Amino acid sequence: MDYGINRLSSKKFHKFIKKMQLKIKKLILTIWYTFIYNRKIDNIMYQIEKIGDDSFYIKAIGTFPLPVAERFVIEFEDLTKDIHENLNVIIDITEAILLRIESIDIILDLLKRNNEKLNKSAFIISKNPPLGVEFNYLLEHAESSKRKIVSNLEDAKEWIGIEDIIFKKD
Repeated sequence: MDYGINRLSSKKFHKFIKKMQLKIKKLILTIWYTFIYNRKIDNIMYQIEKIGDDSFYIKAIGTFPLPVAERFVIEFEDLTKDIHENLNVIIDITEAILLRIESIDIILDLLKRNNEKLNKSAFIISKNPPLGVEFNYLLEHAESSKRKIVSNLEDAKEWIGIEDIIFKKD
């Protein structure tokens, strides 16, 4: 009789273990998907730093998918809403890959809306000819001669007129 009880509890134990394994797998998948989603959408794609009263440094990486482009536009407009003239922007896209097609129109609209208050902006692009072509297209259609593509940070600082600002790398 002891055998039957031990076998029964052994079966229940194995069922319990299988259920726990499934729960752990689901939990791991949930954590993994959350990590991947947050990494791509919420954490890494861009960073906006205020480097003066009316000057900003923007670092963008990756492909800039539509949700990121939309969030970027909202955040940038919020940060620059009190600036009505002499806006200076350095956009560092040396680690960007390509723009997503659906993001190009959103960025172009942002560039056009800022034509009035823009003093100068520099786009740092180095060693990425396809990205250079995309940004040439954007700059041509943004209808402003206040924007320029440069190949390094020093050229960008010189174009904007903020050579005295020193950038420290993390």
